Amino acid sequence: MNIRRLALDSPAVTPGSVFEPLGNGGARIVTGPAPWQNAVGFPLDGDTASSVFALVECRHGEVRVGALAHDGSTPVSPETAVSAGETRLVSALVNPAGEQARWLMVRNGADDAASECAVLALLAGAIPSVELTYEEIALALRDPVAAKASCARRAWPADVITAVGASGVPLHVARPRAPLPMPPARELWSSGVGPVVLEAAEDLVELLEGFQPQALKRHVAVLPKDALRSYLRMNVVRVMRLVELLRRRGFETGEVLEVGAWFGSFALALRRLGYDVVACDRYSSYGETFDSYVELMERDGIRIVSTTRETELAEIAAVGQFDIVLAAAVIEHVPHTPRYLLETLFGGARSGGLVVLDTPNVARYWNRRLLERGETIFQPVEDQYLSEPPWEGHHREYTARELRWMLEQVGCEEVEVECFDYNMLQYEELSREHIDCLATIVEDPSQSDTLLTAGRRPIE
Repeated sequence: MNIRRLALDSPAVTPGSVFEPLGNGGARIVTGPAPWQNAVGFPLDGDTASSVFALVECRHGEVRVGALAHDGSTPVSPETAVSAGETRLVSALVNPAGEQARWLMVRNGADDAASECAVLALLAGAIPSVELTYEEIALALRDPVAAKASCARRAWPADVITAVGASGVPLHVARPRAPLPMPPARELWSSGVGPVVLEAAEDLVELLEGFQPQALKRHVAVLPKDALRSYLRMNVVRVMRLVELLRRRGFETGEVLEVGAWFGSFALALRRLGYDVVACDRYSSYGETFDSYVELMERDGIRIVSTTRETELAEIAAVGQFDIVLAAAVIEHVPHTPRYLLETLFGGARSGGLVVLDTPNVARYWNRRLLERGETIFQPVEDQYLSEPPWEGHHREYTARELRWMLEQVGCEEVEVECFDYNMLQYEELSREHIDCLATIVEDPSQSDTLLTAGRRPIE
């Protein structure tokens, strides 16, 4: 059963519907704010002059099937129900006059996530399966959403991609054989700003020889040196995604305030890319542990602001306003409400400036696997139990929807959330379990490890 583009003169529209043109002659039907968020119509093979069309309603994960009269306003129960195991939903639908449905309309509840594609997969008979190419594996390590789009264009007809979008169609990714060799980082980022970011990461790694994590207080959770070495190299993904976001939003240069700079992964790379950077952290509370990193950042022209726990929000607010205010891997460490931190970050952004957050995704692949095994998704209880107050581990992790909501609450507009994974860059080859993770985040990027969120302060 071939799905063709929805023509602009299609009868598969309800009275008062509005067309939103898509690429290549396709169109999305916007049906209004309630009770439906949107609808997508497709003509089916056969006599498309017929005005009878089938309706598939997707609400709260439940699929309902029915046939509609020609004007699209009166639901009619189909005489022939969908038989057990039937996957071609529309083929089993006729109206009371015995006319076969020739149009398919899929529409979603206003509060539901997009679900047109799940129905299209049923219509096609199965979710298509694809094998990742080497290029798509490399792309997935940088941007799983882009990798999914590449796979989708190979797996789905162009007309479906035009109507629904490559990021939304369902896919099954065939798992490559383990172990899977990893492309080296310098191959993943061989051009543009990549070499600058990679060199900054290696400069930070070199300073680990003199790093003394045991000098920190027990409540400051720091990994062993070998793990920190991997962490600093893995951060290249986070920094690159940030730089790409800034440039896409029109900030190729500008003044940056980084709150929670720690080793300087973001601050150092941004400075070497031409940004003016102020880096804030509780360096005065860490003794001499971070002195070599502070000295490196200062030599590169970064201004350091050392704060204290008790007064840090006031100290951050006093620094001034910036084009970009960044807090990477910070918000998850905030006990109680994150509102005061977010209000401070928002206040530090100039009119038209960006507030940017980077934080773990609580809905990530590994958390879902832990819960399936009945294990905790929190940090080891021994670390928190044996620490002295205040505990500085992860107090709460967030979903993409929650991050968007919080930035909108403090006044940001044009909020966007990106998903990506950075943990796999620490390996030279991927095990079977990590291959499953890679394939899963291509199928469903919302299971990625990390969320990058940005919102603009309104122009005043």
